[in-house]
Amino acid sequence: MPKSISSAPLRHIELIAYLLAGWSFIVLFLEAIISFYLNYPVVLFITAGANILVLVFTILNRILLGELKKSKYIIVFDLLMLLIGVLLLKNQAKFVVFFLLIRQTYFVLNFVIFHAFEGRFYKLLSTNPPVSLMLSFAGVILIGTILLMLPASSTSGQVTHFINALFTSTSATCVTGLVVFDTGSYFSTFGQFVIMLLIQIGGLGIMTISTAFAIILGQRLTLKLSNVLQKVVGETQAIDVFSLLRSIVLVTFIIEFIGAILLYTQFVKVLSPTDAMYNSIFHSVSAFCNAGFALWSDSMMSFAFNPVVNLSITLLIIFGGLGFTVLIEVFRYLFWQGKVKKLTL
Repeated sequence: MPKSISSAPLRHIELIAYLLAGWSFIVLFLEAIISFYLNYPVVLFITAGANILVLVFTILNRILLGELKKSKYIIVFDLLMLLIGVLLLKNQAKFVVFFLLIRQTYFVLNFVIFHAFEGRFYKLLSTNPPVSLMLSFAGVILIGTILLMLPASSTSGQVTHFINALFTSTSATCVTGLVVFDTGSYFSTFGQFVIMLLIQIGGLGIMTISTAFAIILGQRLTLKLSNVLQKVVGETQAIDVFSLLRSIVLVTFIIEFIGAILLYTQFVKVLSPTDAMYNSIFHSVSAFCNAGFALWSDSMMSFAFNPVVNLSITLLIIFGGLGFTVLIEVFRYLFWQGKVKKLTL
């Protein structure tokens, strides 16, 4: 059977999935309008069920068309999303719609960046690193704005105004720490998680994330883009980009993990173990990325005379401010004497 005919069902299902993603977006953001005319919980449940059904057909089509080996990672990802959706369908239909909307957004971005218009968009980005960096920042901020506008992101369950969500998303991504709402009381756990994720992305560096995304998708990096990445993180010699990314992520998570453990030993004295763990992780990420976000209305003033909290936050800020290149090179200098004989300027 010709490839164009055999792949037709998959294309049709993917098209239906994209249209359904558009409707899901409307359901999530226009709850007040839909509730005025229809029973919103019923609409939400039907939309979630339709998303799960389309995802099932998408997975079956890929398997029947013999794409199991070629698209095994995509199928595993879809199966994971399907499992999450089925588990949450009964009590958290809104989260089902949200998670599957993320799935569709991922594939839409993948298609637009790497395949649409014969890959010209990706070629444009790879040959113009400043434009790529600018669009990466704008894209992350926009996605963060949309997520923070969701009713699920606020404790009141209401849609956050676009300007306020945009300001918060920009501040978190650019790690400035400026806020228009009290982070701990206005935003729900989901909203706080989005803010923490934006902080982490901003702290790691948009160019690093963009390059990692390209590597994961199996795209070949141009020499120019690799050189720009090296300049962004401070390297001056030829390096293995993948090793660099792995080192950056590893160093970040190790330091944040240690910081979270130290903070937990103090937070658990005034909070439940679960809340103490959550607050420890959030403030460790915020401190290491120099973001300035806190979950308490008085920031960290409640711990002004706690030496462990003060020292932990201070060291996280200093390590984050030094940068990855310095930390990695000092580590190699101290523990890998055979590879690094002296520190560079």
